[in-house]
Amino acid sequence: MAILIPETGSPAWKRMPLPPVQGRDTAAFTTAIRAAIGASALTVVDLTPDLDLYIDDEGKLDDRPVNAAATAFVRALRPQFGKRIHGSAMVVARQGARNMDLSESQEAAVVRRLPESSEGSVGGKAPGKKKRFWQR
Repeated sequence: MAILIPETGSPAWKRMPLPPVQGRDTAAFTTAIRAAIGASALTVVDLTPDLDLYIDDEGKLDDRPVNAAATAFVRALRPQFGKRIHGSAMVVARQGARNMDLSESQEAAVVRRLPESSEGSVGGKAPGKKKRFWQR
């Protein structure tokens, strides 16, 4: 699974399945990511050694709204990140040069840094009283 951070903010995030990558053919993978976030071109933001964030490379040019949740999420992990993210974004795991599903611990770490949502918390537990992402 990956985590989609929609540009609308509702829900604040949701789990999305990733397509399998067959050998070196990454076309299906990038096509699925572009379709999920509504992008014609992608940029990959290197968040951590094992996390990537896919964003719409032309989101600002296409007049898509600022994604405040995705922007705050990136800045929490990379304070030097200076631009605002326009449009939806997707967090995926990385091992070497290959993207893959988030592990349970990676998903939990990502969700802890995102705003509360009707999607609920990781593991199917009922959402509890959490600090909002700007209070962490």
